Amino acid sequence: MGGQNSGPGQQGQAWIDLTHSFDKDTLYWPTEPGFMFERGSNGPTKRGYYYAANRFSTPEHGGTHIDAPQHFSMAGKILRRPETELAR
Repeated sequence: MGGQNSGPGQQGQAWIDLTHSFDKDTLYWPTEPGFMFERGSNGPTKRGYYYAANRFSTPEHGGTHIDAPQHFSMAGKILRRPETELAR
């Protein structure tokens, strides 16, 4: 749940879990369609076993995330590995 300590961090610090659900209430960039769920095949197969296969998609600019400078500038850097010092 967001805001709760979820375990040890670096050098004895605690990590704070900022996880939020991706669903119809998640905030997205205004030009994006948001979270989409499509029910797929759900039920017994011809061979008699149960199979469930759903699909979902979501824009990368949704909820909480780290935004790389490249998202707003062609000359911006990409973020391959977050600098943990910036999160303090």
